[in-house]
Amino acid sequence: MVCDGSGGVRFFMANPMVTETRRSELRKKMRGLRRTLPPAEQSAAAKAITARLSSLDSFHKALKIAAYLPIDGEVDTGSLISMAID
Repeated sequence: MVCDGSGGVRFFMANPMVTETRRSELRKKMRGLRRTLPPAEQSAAAKAITARLSSLDSFHKALKIAAYLPIDGEVDTGSLISMAID
């Protein structure tokens, strides 16, 4: 959405090919950065995320929680999933 200067607003859509290319490049960059993190930093990040999310009332009151199983250097969600099940 862009203001056109006359008080009106124009809507536009991003080129899907450009958007997908940028998304793909960003994913590749982030994957590379994840792979460079030492195991101790990966573990610390997982613990910090688990602590933060598990401190939220909405986490404990939620009837459903979506999670992922990590691959390729993603943050380990095992502890968080265990908490959600218990």
